[in-house]
Amino acid sequence: MIYANLTSEEIKNLNKDHLVFVFPLGAIEQHGAHLPVDTDSRIVEAIAKKTEEKAPDKIIVLPTFSFGVAGGGYSGSITVSDREFKQIVLDVCKSILAQGFKKIFLLNGHGGNQSYVEDIATDLNVDFPYAVTIPLYLSGKRGTQALKKVGFKYWIRHADEIETSLMMAIDEKSVRKDKIVDETGLLKTKDYKPLDEGTLKLFLPWEYESKSGVYGEPSKATKEAGDFLFNEAAEELLDLITQFEKITKKIEKIEAERQSNNLASAAALESLENKPALPEEKAS
Repeated sequence: MIYANLTSEEIKNLNKDHLVFVFPLGAIEQHGAHLPVDTDSRIVEAIAKKTEEKAPDKIIVLPTFSFGVAGGGYSGSITVSDREFKQIVLDVCKSILAQGFKKIFLLNGHGGNQSYVEDIATDLNVDFPYAVTIPLYLSGKRGTQALKKVGFKYWIRHADEIETSLMMAIDEKSVRKDKIVDETGLLKTKDYKPLDEGTLKLFLPWEYESKSGVYGEPSKATKEAGDFLFNEAAEELLDLITQFEKITKKIEKIEAERQSNNLASAAALESLENKPALPEEKAS
């Protein structure tokens, strides 16, 4: 199901215990001269909706939140502060939970959001232990194998062969193929590579890392690779959601046992408090 397509009455009547909400989180950020600035948002939304098509009875996709913590230094990028990003996403999730729904899967499509998305899941799980996230799409075993199968050596970087292939699959006309350039980092050494790939961590503004705004080899991208990776990303996400459902069932069992124990303890305490006092012994 697509949340935005439903009426208020239809949402009210949904099975609140059964559904998993998938919340796509993207960004508006430069992706070199060959990809549109909404690349992250468009990819993560397409993967979410493709996954929903495979299991529409248990997945409901929220509208994509397209404003993330994006890098500056290039025309076109729009950023929000980490504090505002966390607060808005947290408020949306709490609004869903306040309606009686339980399970939220935060599907992030932009690397700059990731640490904050993990913070949000942590905050939610203090009161509602049913929120989960992953380190971007194609990040599991299946995703890794899929990347190897199409001959891509690296995981998602920026405006690279993966993102470019996926955009070719989603909307080939949006890719300016004549503008594609390869670039793999201005400052990298054997222990420093951008995007957390090395031991050294500098977290520099992106303009120090790339003249073109690209980090990767988008010239290797193909629509065929994108079609394959798009489907694999959806299949991987569906499997992760299934695992998430199994975890939530175990959590529900733990909570039920804990509640039962608390009730038993309260009843025992009340029984002790209401027990008649023993008569005092008379002095001999």
